[in-house]
Amino acid sequence: MERFTFTGHDDNPFLQGPYAPVSSECVLTNFNITGRIPDDLAGVYLRNGPNPKYNPANTYHWFDGDGMVHGFCFQNGTLTYRNRWIKTNGLVKEEEQGRSLLPGVFSTVSPMETKDTANTDIIIFNKRAYGLWYRSGMPYALDPVTLETLGIDSFSDTLHAPISAHAKVDPIHNELRVFCVSMKQPYLSYGVINEEHKVRHWTPIELPGIRLPHDIAITTHYSIVMDLPLYYVHSPKGLRSYFDHSLPARFGILPRLGKDQHTQWFEAEPCYIYHVINAWERESKIELLVCRVTDPVPPLEEKANDPLHSMINFLGKTLKTAQYYYYCFDLKTGSVEEQPLDSRNSEFPVINQCYMGQPSRYSYHVLLDEVDLPLFSGLIKYDYRGEHTETVMWSKPYVGNEPVFAPRSNANGEDDGYVLTILTSCHQEQSKLLILDAKRITAPPLATVDIPAHIPIGFHGCWAEMSQI
Repeated sequence: MERFTFTGHDDNPFLQGPYAPVSSECVLTNFNITGRIPDDLAGVYLRNGPNPKYNPANTYHWFDGDGMVHGFCFQNGTLTYRNRWIKTNGLVKEEEQGRSLLPGVFSTVSPMETKDTANTDIIIFNKRAYGLWYRSGMPYALDPVTLETLGIDSFSDTLHAPISAHAKVDPIHNELRVFCVSMKQPYLSYGVINEEHKVRHWTPIELPGIRLPHDIAITTHYSIVMDLPLYYVHSPKGLRSYFDHSLPARFGILPRLGKDQHTQWFEAEPCYIYHVINAWERESKIELLVCRVTDPVPPLEEKANDPLHSMINFLGKTLKTAQYYYYCFDLKTGSVEEQPLDSRNSEFPVINQCYMGQPSRYSYHVLLDEVDLPLFSGLIKYDYRGEHTETVMWSKPYVGNEPVFAPRSNANGEDDGYVLTILTSCHQEQSKLLILDAKRITAPPLATVDIPAHIPIGFHGCWAEMSQI
């Protein structure tokens, strides 16, 4: 399975090297393995990301690619790797015509008309996998083992609006907490889908205008939505994102099944947040850990009218201000405490999902490279208590991807388990799957699996045990 470059896009770095798409689907079962796959590692590791199937008609943006899921299935001592495109309605239409049809990020049309690629996140809920899109789309259900697209899931005809990526699986209530971002009123909505596979709760959240929130946070009794000062403005080139440094970042905390009128808003220093780490309750307070970006829209440089240059400037510099960050919201006094916890640039955080919405100590983040592209040069294990933070760097020509955490059977503690991550080669037609001891990520990998295929750098993934699928 080889990488390739589309005709006319030789200068686009997001179609080259570690980002280059693959042209086919495959199933692999024979691997060269250094070390040993743990006996109690049984389940699936899924990773979603952009992989355009047809030559883009316009300038290609990294966020435009068709969703492709890469899956590793561990079962009865065997490992199977497969990759499959998510058969979205847009991709199916293009397959019928044999060419790219729908506009992407750089189109001058409304973002509402751009292609829903379901390429951003993948979660597992009620024994199904779901491909989700960061601009909000209907969830595409997948078989979590074969990766076959089962189609749009309307949850027993109760879901009547799209949902964004980064829906949160609530392990306490066995529910899915979701949000919807829209270009028209209501600009933000929040909902809860129950274990009976139905929308149990849905409410609009009033915002002062169009916003672009990327994530939410949950605790046992509350959900946290965001009104961050990043929004669209009209320009001759169409709608452009704009970050208003004069506006505060607002965090809305509402009861798990609450309405808009029950939301308590807190103001903090201007920022943007792509990804939440975790949140939990402590007496009358809500504590929140995030990767906080101070300047999500960097100033335009020369060649500002060149879409490709603008994208490289935007993506290459935006995440370079992301830092491990702490908030504390006092529900009684309305006060906010905030502070950075580390000065390094890290993003794409993951935790032990059993602790979602509960007090947690550890998170695992990618470390951002110094080059002007979003490349991941290493992995950081953060200890919220500051006692056991570790960093491991990847050897060239490999770069990293977002990891996942897989709990050990009969785990004794939050970090008792494994960290799995994919390493992508910058120019070789092979990849690696690393299985690390989550307690000691700097120790030699428990297993290094050579994958005789290119796995492009992607976005988000998940882990699920066999009992969950």
